[in-house]
Amino acid sequence: MTDLLARLEVAEAGSRELDGAVWCARNGYVFVMWDGAGCVYRKQPGYGISHISQSDVAPVTTSLDAALALAERVLDHMTALGLLHAVIDMVGGNGWPSSRIAPLFCAAILKAKGAEQ
Repeated sequence: MTDLLARLEVAEAGSRELDGAVWCARNGYVFVMWDGAGCVYRKQPGYGISHISQSDVAPVTTSLDAALALAERVLDHMTALGLLHAVIDMVGGNGWPSSRIAPLFCAAILKAKGAEQ
């Protein structure tokens, strides 16, 4: 998870590969790779690989709407909105491109969800 958080925090923009890695983290799976058609993953280390279609993996690192939908599924509404506003303020205040908002927001969601557990 730490590697994924670091990748999200430095991403210049979201990607389908990052979407797949976030999907795996949310579901407790081990990300193997994004093969262009979807996400290859393992349910646990040592298990065989499985595949989920690209259409079944929400574009949470490339779509702010998808990222907000994820946040509202896993966090309470006010926490989700507070995180989103904090990330937008941070990105805007640093002159970073808006393409960084969704990946940073996903990192904040994963961190907040981890803190709740």
